[in-house]
Amino acid sequence: MSHFHHLKSIKFKLNLLNLRNLDAFNLPGEFFIRYYIVTGTGKRIRVDSQVLPSMSSLELKAGSNTITELLEKRSIIFELRWRKPKPMFKCFAKSKLLGKAEVSWKDIVRPDGAPMERWISFVIACQGVSLDVKPPALLVRIEASLSESIMEKSLRRSEIGKHEECGCRDCQWIGSEEDLFYAAATALDIV
Repeated sequence: MSHFHHLKSIKFKLNLLNLRNLDAFNLPGEFFIRYYIVTGTGKRIRVDSQVLPSMSSLELKAGSNTITELLEKRSIIFELRWRKPKPMFKCFAKSKLLGKAEVSWKDIVRPDGAPMERWISFVIACQGVSLDVKPPALLVRIEASLSESIMEKSLRRSEIGKHEECGCRDCQWIGSEEDLFYAAATALDIV
């Protein structure tokens, strides 16, 4: 038995261009941006920038309901973070959250996929910072487009009752956990 269903996908490209108004933080070490892309099912993909400017891209494919939920309820969460200078014998130093910002998917997805540049202001998340100074801001260039395709899928009796998109019973992500890891690792390689 086979049937057709619609798959929507979001192609997403993000460039972190500039960071300003860091005067409030007089800290030695390095600043970096961490952002989370929340999928329609609530899974979070974490990407850390090493330096500015940086670029990453990702494509999410899912069923119509999942993409609709993503556009209506989900967002991209940006964090401004700081890390002390790396000690000689310790590879990984912990980072500290300095500010947080959120951008809704529905504000950035455009039908024509045209790039958009936008300053995103952070809400300061740490103690001891004067509220009289301008909050830190991040300049981003975002290209996000929505496309739709029709896919034929053959169903066996054992697949009835499973989600149409991926064949499992508990998510709507297309692909396996390895695909999720590969997408995140690819995004990190680009950075």
